[in-house]
Amino acid sequence: MQKNKYRLEEYPLRLEERLRYRDTDAQGHINNAVYVTLLEVGRVQLLRDPKHKLGHGKTMFMMAHISVDYLAELTWPNTVTIGTRVIHIGTTSFTTEQVIFVGDTCVAVGKTVIVTADRETRQKKPLSEETKTALKSIM
Repeated sequence: MQKNKYRLEEYPLRLEERLRYRDTDAQGHINNAVYVTLLEVGRVQLLRDPKHKLGHGKTMFMMAHISVDYLAELTWPNTVTIGTRVIHIGTTSFTTEQVIFVGDTCVAVGKTVIVTADRETRQKKPLSEETKTALKSIM
């Protein structure tokens, strides 16, 4: 695998995941939908871990957009490392950038826009100052 411009150490949140045989497709590589699932696992580490203090009261998070760039083939068996960081904080949303690495090689990059909403009304609402502070620590 060829190295590229992404560096895992630039992503403050990191998580290892073991790929499964069932993650493969007819061509023998990891199915593109599995990449999205791996990125979800990394986002959940940010959104649900109490140490980040993002989930409070009536607030919920909804994904508004996701994009994935596939940079290298990924095969089974393998263990990947998912890196996550916040790259933008807006009024009602924030954007994460995530990478999936095998060893020193970045095999995919994803960007996700996440909107803050009221849990009861399901309407977007401004990010709290507490949430903004927590997100800034992951930039």
